[in-house]
Amino acid sequence: MKTKILLLINQLGIGGAENMVYNLAKELTAMNEEASIVCCGSKLNNALEAKAESVCKVTYLNLTGRVTLQSYSTVLKEIKRESPDVIHAHLGGVVFAAPLSILLKIPLVITAHTRPDVAFSKKIVPVLKFCMKFTNCKMVAVSKENLLPLKKYFGGCEQKYTYVNNGIDLNRFYRKQHEDFTFINVARQDENKNQIAILKAFTELYKENKKIKLYLVGDGPCHQMLQQEICKRGLDKVVTMPGNVSNVEDYYALADAYVQASHREALPLTTLEAMASSLPIIATDVGGMKDIVKDNGILIPDNDDNALLCAMKKLLECEDSEVELLEKSSRKIVQDYSSNEMAKKYGEIYSELLV
Repeated sequence: MKTKILLLINQLGIGGAENMVYNLAKELTAMNEEASIVCCGSKLNNALEAKAESVCKVTYLNLTGRVTLQSYSTVLKEIKRESPDVIHAHLGGVVFAAPLSILLKIPLVITAHTRPDVAFSKKIVPVLKFCMKFTNCKMVAVSKENLLPLKKYFGGCEQKYTYVNNGIDLNRFYRKQHEDFTFINVARQDENKNQIAILKAFTELYKENKKIKLYLVGDGPCHQMLQQEICKRGLDKVVTMPGNVSNVEDYYALADAYVQASHREALPLTTLEAMASSLPIIATDVGGMKDIVKDNGILIPDNDDNALLCAMKKLLECEDSEVELLEKSSRKIVQDYSSNEMAKKYGEIYSELLV
């Protein structure tokens, strides 16, 4: 008998959590489960929504502004209409899912896509603490590294916490021959993701080596500032900023190394995508990064611009044989992070809650 899973999220915007929800829905459907996605917000008419709609039912509730009794009522009616066996909440969907799952006595799974103090608004924390102590629910971290902070933050029964590694479709990614050594970063462009540090390091490298390029893929509040910095530094011919793209695999294919300088991370899908493209990784030692960056790249301290520059320079100067080992290691490590494996583990969690 099929299990009906309602995946509740605020919107299917551009981000790792949103892509994870799509990948999960796709794999659950392939496993013959009945998955549906409910977005509390409005439709954005983007490529991710189109992909999600091709694999399962997607409903948009068009809620805007502050959370009110009326908005709770709207979500409540939709959950009753869907009549799921399990509610699986992500991002802003948690605000509605936690109290309504208590009211409806429906098992609840909550995925924390980053640190708990960042992932959840303070207003919902008391409700989540109640859930963790008294209701049929499970709190899931996206990496082993992020599990302990969750337990400390919410308390309650030890058995109600677990972790499931984020997963991606490994078959999407490939490599393509190209000339200049190319660094790539794929992320929301904001202060946390810290692309300005990558740009500064690249500027220094470019002074010594004109046969290098940089892709900064994504959008966000820092996008315009980064564009201005690129022009100011005279790098507009070698630094490409294509914005949000639906064919991100084609950009990884033309790169030689992935660079991440974030101040906070859980387990970013974009780093896994880079690894699936057989790219060596440079990343700050935050969140769950040490789970995936081992002998396939270089971990550096957060907020250390010199360490970032040295790591990028080191990869640039690596012998071909060394690069080949790093590439093989990335591809090997990422095999444990397939979307299929992720869906199987979530399937086990759903079954456990329904016993």
